[in-house]
Amino acid sequence: MLVVVLASAVWAVSAGAQSRRVEKPKLGMTPGTRVLSPLPGPKDTNAASVAISRNGTTLVVGQPGNFQDRALTGTTPGTAYVFVRASRSSRWQQKAVLAAPGGKVAGNGFGQAVAVSPTGNEIAVGAPGTSIGGHTNTGAVYVFTRSAGGWSSKSPVASLTPSDPADSKGIGDAVGISTSTVVAGNGHGQPVYVFERRTRAWANATQKAELSAPQPPARCSKNPFNTFGSAVAVDGQTVAVGFNTYPSARSCQPSGAVFMFERPAAGWANTSTPTATLQSKDGGTNDELGTSLALQGGTLVAGAPNTTVAGFPAVGAVYVFERPQSGWGSATETARLAPPVPFAGDLLGGTVGISGNTIVASNSICPNGPANCPFVFSKSAGRWRKQSRELVPPVSSQHAGGTPPLAAGGGIAIDVSEIGRLPVVVFDLARAGTT
Repeated sequence: MLVVVLASAVWAVSAGAQSRRVEKPKLGMTPGTRVLSPLPGPKDTNAASVAISRNGTTLVVGQPGNFQDRALTGTTPGTAYVFVRASRSSRWQQKAVLAAPGGKVAGNGFGQAVAVSPTGNEIAVGAPGTSIGGHTNTGAVYVFTRSAGGWSSKSPVASLTPSDPADSKGIGDAVGISTSTVVAGNGHGQPVYVFERRTRAWANATQKAELSAPQPPARCSKNPFNTFGSAVAVDGQTVAVGFNTYPSARSCQPSGAVFMFERPAAGWANTSTPTATLQSKDGGTNDELGTSLALQGGTLVAGAPNTTVAGFPAVGAVYVFERPQSGWGSATETARLAPPVPFAGDLLGGTVGISGNTIVASNSICPNGPANCPFVFSKSAGRWRKQSRELVPPVSSQHAGGTPPLAAGGGIAIDVSEIGRLPVVVFDLARAGTT
């Protein structure tokens, strides 16, 4: 399948079929309202992560240097940049530059993943290339807290490390934080580590528990591609873990799933038995459900960027799961959100975010050319609607291919370019789109 994008029209060409011209739907467009550039400008911008607090006041951008996730290698140090929005204002200011203990440690992957607590007072930064006790690439998560005077460029208050260090664990490739809990995974089949704040303040600690990959469905053989921890999210005492190659119970082919774990009354403990297993109704082969996650209260959003839609490959989709009043239980989605007109290679859902009744998901094709424009979905009358508008970065910040990091919170969406000086584009989700 070849997809050619020209202005607002797309020519879709498939083997053995005639070309067909499909007009892009006239959706509302919300332009970026502000572009922020971290200072000092990073030298290597091949990868980045971003997170924003639920109240929309604090955002952090992770820049792990030239660290290569799957290879767990790198030669330049990573950095995280903290921006704060003034109260009742749209103005953002860079307040801090964060680094791993010991300063600029080359190849530690610091910033490969970042997370911010709901209030914006705690930040967790993953460094999957960190070496511990002679073991290379064991990984670690560093916690920074806001002082009474605000954010400043200071050392972490806590180093969270596994009690069983080993080569290439890569802990910190995926990170989530709530008020008292940090979760860290690597998406390479290693356990997801749960860390708890045991006093009023974070301190150096090892994990409270390890969450391991559940067994495959009864009639399916063991999955050779264990990506448990492909994404993680935490809200309160609930942890969500993505496993984007978990086999479908129907076909036993890799499809993806999300596992929910809730803290038992007696506290966290090692387990491979989740509270709930969440999978898609269609269970398509290689959908990669669980590549990205966002958890807000009783709503879980999971991206499946390789989903085939209407015969077009790798269009991608976003699946919404909502917790019943009785609590989380194994289920399929309550809503499946896909582009109104699918195009091969959209890769919708490589990254996702949620803010109130709005979901934001990455997309690789803009309405006027091959650039990234996140999609916006909204909930009204108790139902999630199909795509309502797109977020259009300024031309200088548009880039094509892949799925750029994005996040949402406090009525704001953040999109980060992976080129140039890591421009951070801010969108006001409350703004009315124009066609």
